[in-house]
This record gives sequence, structure tokens and C-alpha cells, in this order.
Amino acid sequence: MDDLFEKRIGELFSRASDRGIFVFTPFLSPSEQAETVRICGKKNVCFFGGADFAERKIARFGDPEELGYEEFPPVALLKVVCTAGKFASPLTHRDYLGAVLRLGIEREAVGDIFVDGGTSYLVTTEKPAETVLRELARVGRERVEVFRAEEIPSDLRPKTEEREIVVSSFRADAVVCAVWNLPRSEGQKLTEKEALSADGKVLLSGAKELKAGTVVTARGHGKFIVGEAVGKTKKGNYVLKVSVFV
Repeated sequence: MDDLFEKRIGELFSRASDRGIFVFTPFLSPSEQAETVRICGKKNVCFFGGADFAERKIARFGDPEELGYEEFPPVALLKVVCTAGKFASPLTHRDYLGAVLRLGIEREAVGDIFVDGGTSYLVTTEKPAETVLRELARVGRERVEVFRAEEIPSDLRPKTEEREIVVSSFRADAVVCAVWNLPRSEGQKLTEKEALSADGKVLLSGAKELKAGTVVTARGHGKFIVGEAVGKTKKGNYVLKVSVFV
């Protein structure tokens, strides 16, 4: 994580402490959340993403017990329905995200997007939600209608399989190859084809070291969340936990 992010989080945390108020971040990726906890301490931050299984979440600084009141971030849940119903063409996460960003909404104001056939759910902050409700009429080639939702259905909870892998380093290519039992050359090909990303950012080199909480996607193979290193082998390799989406 870069110094600018650490400075930004530090300033928000200090504002909450100095002024005795709640302060909220934009939506953070899992690795940014982990870095926020490292910077501020676990007891000083809470995360909200519209559902307990959301990946992207807003951090809140401020202790309700110390402040004497409770305040939650302005998270909005939206339900997007294709008007063509079962005749609608398949839409992807990228289709929905692109449609929302084309409305002039910043990426950091958008949380998770849960795609479920012709009905999908978006998590945003409150102000952009009004824009989506008012202006989003088409995703891809499909016409859509947008409504407010009370909750994200629990059956949209992503399913993961917990694994322990052995890696010589935390390099992205080494971890990816260990997760899917690929030859090292395949890890290099993934970066050459720009098919490997961490927290939504394409990796142009497999040398990037992955931290706990990073969501890694390898096109054609799948997605996983990096966990903690839980030990070492006799040969000095690391035993790393990962949660693989199934």
C-alpha cells in the first residue's frame, strides 16, 4: 500500500479523534481494509459493506461508547431488474460497473455488485444511489429498472473453500500457481496477457507481493482471497491460507 493511502487514513482517523465525531472512508478493498487495521488498530475501526459477506467496505472511525451515540455510514442497497426478464441476455459484473461509472459516479463510491441473472444488487453510498435510481436505464444492451432494497439476499453469499498452500514467497505468480497447481510459466503468461489482477487492478508483473485480504482474480481460473501465513515448512517455505471461490 502506498504512502498516500497511509497518510489519507491517518488524517481521517485523527479527525475523528480530535473532533470527537464519526468519520467515514470511501469503499475500501479487502487489502485496504487490512492496511487500515494495521495503521489504526483493530479496536479503533469498524467496517460496513451492506452485507456481512461484502468484500468492499467503508471504514468508520469513532467509538460509540466514547461519543455517546451511534452513527452508520450512508450505505444504500439497490436492486436492478432487467425488464426483459428471462429473455434478457447475460450480464456481468463488468457490465453493471461500467454502466454505473458512465453516470459519472466515482469507483470509490461503489461497493459490491452481486449479479444474479436478470436481478442484481448494487451497494453504493447514498448520494450516488439517487443518481443511479434516477438515471440508470440500461446495462449492456438490456433495459433495467432500479429500486431500493432492504437487504442483500443471503443466497447471494459467495461460497469459498478454505485451503492451505505452500509457497516459497508471497509473489503473486507464486501464490496463483500454488492455488491452482499451475507451472510457474503459466503465472508469467497470465501477467503477459493482463489476465491477473489484485483488488481489481491488473498486475503487469507477477513480482508483486500479496498481503492478507487481497482479492486475486486469474482469468480462466477463478478468484481467491489471500489469508495469513500460518507457519513454515522444514525447507523454509511458507504455509499460506487462502479462501478460493467455488
